[in-house]
Amino acid sequence: MKSTFTGCGMDRVVITEESVLRALPEGNYVKISYIIKALGLTDISEARYLENTLKTLVQRGKVEQEMQEGKSFYKRRK
Repeated sequence: MKSTFTGCGMDRVVITEESVLRALPEGNYVKISYIIKALGLTDISEARYLENTLKTLVQRGKVEQEMQEGKSFYKRRK
């Protein structure tokens, strides 16, 4: 399934499952802020959409999620 979100600003950011997987490093857990910077997101609504996309990818088994001190970390599954 291809889910997209386009921001309301002048620069349009398209968030897809494929772009999220490309932004995630393989083998290292990263915070969502790392993914936000890698995708160039600037709006809070884009970050919320990214969080929902990550949850979907975790449910599908494409991304692993780990909780450390109440914060979520993500990494791409091999």
